[in-house]
Amino acid sequence: MNEWKQNVRQTDFHPATRKYYLSFKKVILSLLHSIEGG
Repeated sequence: MNEWKQNVRQTDFHPATRKYYLSFKKVILSLLHSIEGG
């Protein structure tokens, strides 16, 4: 059961989606950093 969940999770993330998610995460982190610094 757990193995099946992992497989679904891996196939759910297409390379393009993952790339978009990573860049989005980077933007969010930089925004949070600027808010904390400001």
